[in-house]
Amino acid sequence: MGREITCAPGGFLLERADEPYRFSHDDPNDLFVLKVARSVLAERIGQPDRFCARIFDGRGGTGGLFSGMVRQVDATDPEDERGRAVLGRQLVELLALALDCQAETGRGPDSPVRAAHLKRAQDVIRRNLADPGLSPQGVADALGISKRYLHLLFAGAGLSVQQYLRDQRLIAARDLLDLPGDRSIADIAYRFGFSDQAQFARLFRTAFGESPSGYRARVRQQAAG
Repeated sequence: MGREITCAPGGFLLERADEPYRFSHDDPNDLFVLKVARSVLAERIGQPDRFCARIFDGRGGTGGLFSGMVRQVDATDPEDERGRAVLGRQLVELLALALDCQAETGRGPDSPVRAAHLKRAQDVIRRNLADPGLSPQGVADALGISKRYLHLLFAGAGLSVQQYLRDQRLIAARDLLDLPGDRSIADIAYRFGFSDQAQFARLFRTAFGESPSGYRARVRQQAAG
């Protein structure tokens, strides 16, 4: 990406695997590599490419939690597929949070405040995905801000409140389909606020390119293989 960066011990960086790059080190070192699909990271943070070729601190704060979990997962390496799936999602969540938190220092003077409000709004939404009555007004009331300001926060991130709510519900439903169990697709749809199973299936196909039943069958076939 036309940049030259130096990552000291304890740091980490994000790179695009499809972009040419040259990597070297002067002394022997331990290097952990985590491969994450861009689409998966983009579900948690907007425009993940903006974080590429930058150094992030993995020695403290959220970055330290992420780095520590990478080392812990490498040391334990759970054998069951359910454990791997859960740890994988937690790693991606921590990575997205670490990138977003540390990137705030490079924004404008009022941006950290707006970013904090946006993060709180996203947290409220993600904690209440099962509430079919969750609305922009309810989110704004929970944060003590106006609905207009809430819409402005999401617009600044290139989203709408309803779009983010719908996307997070679909992601949560897909994550549940990843796990073993006999829960019906209708129950999963209702659990995350979809009152119409046909609508859920249509939105799921639009978002992920296949039906919920087709997705579950493919994941289980891959796990069995």
